[in-house]
Amino acid sequence: MAVIGEPKKSFGKILYYNRKARNLTIKQLEKKSGVSASFISRIENDSANPSVEVITKLARALGMPLSDFFHDQRGGKLLYPLRVSQARCLQDPKVLAFIDKLKGLPPAERHAVLALASQQINLLKACLTPAGSGLYKLDPGLIEDELSDGGGSA
Repeated sequence: MAVIGEPKKSFGKILYYNRKARNLTIKQLEKKSGVSASFISRIENDSANPSVEVITKLARALGMPLSDFFHDQRGGKLLYPLRVSQARCLQDPKVLAFIDKLKGLPPAERHAVLALASQQINLLKACLTPAGSGLYKLDPGLIEDELSDGGGSA
């Protein structure tokens, strides 16, 4: 669905215009997303910075790709301040191509792919061991153990 008006440079304005484009009140968006109306209002007024989890809830409730909140459709620039690692990830052409492919899938297939990806991420997390200074190393032996156990319960 197209955004009403010109693309804006703040997350709050993007949320506002996409909510209005879907003819939703803040209360209706609250019911669909599970995010409080007062917090949605603060986000739209650029007086609150939502977490990625909140942004995901709002994107799902609005039926829009998460990436639409972060990119200027004309220039491809990031609009919302992210952690450097998140920004790099969203700017990676391979990640953007993957997101575009996901958007083209029917909802059931998209959810299946995302569930599988989450399982694989949890498998990898279970195989990390602290290496000091906030770094971790991947233990191949743990991967084999996790795979033989059917994925473990990470």
